Amino acid sequence: MFKNGRLPDIEKVNFKYWNFGNPVQESIANHIIVKNQKQLVDKGIKIVDLKNIKTECFALINKFKGKIISKDENQFVADNENAFNCGLFIYVPQNLLLTDPIEIEIKQEDQLDCRIVMCMDSGSSVSMIQTFNGETVGKKGAKIIEEVNVKCDAQFKLNTIQHLSNSTTYFKQRIKVEQNANVMWNVEAFNLTNSLNECEIILDGTGAQGDLKIISLANNKQVQGFNAKIINRKLKTIAKILQRGIVMDQARIVFNGIGKIENGAHGANSQQENRLLMLSEKAKGDANPILLIDDNDVQAGHAASIGKVDLKKMYYLMSRGLSKKVAEKLLVKAFLMPTIDQIPEKDIQMLLKKQLERRLENEL
Repeated sequence: MFKNGRLPDIEKVNFKYWNFGNPVQESIANHIIVKNQKQLVDKGIKIVDLKNIKTECFALINKFKGKIISKDENQFVADNENAFNCGLFIYVPQNLLLTDPIEIEIKQEDQLDCRIVMCMDSGSSVSMIQTFNGETVGKKGAKIIEEVNVKCDAQFKLNTIQHLSNSTTYFKQRIKVEQNANVMWNVEAFNLTNSLNECEIILDGTGAQGDLKIISLANNKQVQGFNAKIINRKLKTIAKILQRGIVMDQARIVFNGIGKIENGAHGANSQQENRLLMLSEKAKGDANPILLIDDNDVQAGHAASIGKVDLKKMYYLMSRGLSKKVAEKLLVKAFLMPTIDQIPEKDIQMLLKKQLERRLENEL
């Protein structure tokens, strides 16, 4: 049906000829690992393999699957709906307060078409760490579609860590947040090849809050495009987007920060900040703040910047005996650390710092 259908829109990224893989290729070489599954199930959390659904789970899954991301949104979503080769459904029951995070690892060894569906029921509080790892051979493609429903008064902290190597990757993740619920979402995009990312939060209940942070690093001829979007749909909703990226060599990053306040969302607040640091004369970047406001009684603001390495700081560091690579590494860390330090969980901060250090060791 969507063989010749439309593609998603990422402004200023021409991905028409990128290889996202064959959507009809069946594969059993990809794995989703829930590291603490038994403990989670013992606490009442339902975790279901979407490729092998038990009959008794159909009704619950169908209540949420496809309700936030429609299968006809674009060609990639349609392909994924028809031919995903690994998937997971997670249901967190009402008023469950989980102290330890849900840890999920998606390991790619072949063409990856992954589907994740999740519901946080009302009053629950959970954090989740999802890591996408892969060292594929032959440049397989990857498409990841994820939809999350956060019910009234629930608290959800999501950390998405992307470490796919040579797979051209499309991420579409959307979280719907109901009344007085709260989402804090951190995306670390350290893939080694081209990627498109659509990260969206819909604030669909009075008093709902969404906080989206994205950190990215691109080198060689890599291209990374981001649509970071939060929609304020109801009264007194609060949205915050923060994006920071490092661009090296001949790479390119496009940050689209999109804040939309719909008519009737009185008292809503939408703020965003998009910043890029260029480490090469041939590096390219776009930071595009976009505010779409249909109501008068709201607050909104944005900031954007694209800058090069401060030569005075480089000179100062190198005059103290540091090599150019070491000096650049220190400045990169200084640029990204303020965003990482805003993440409240110390364990996540340490994890991201280690991953950043590892990436910089390889690339600088």
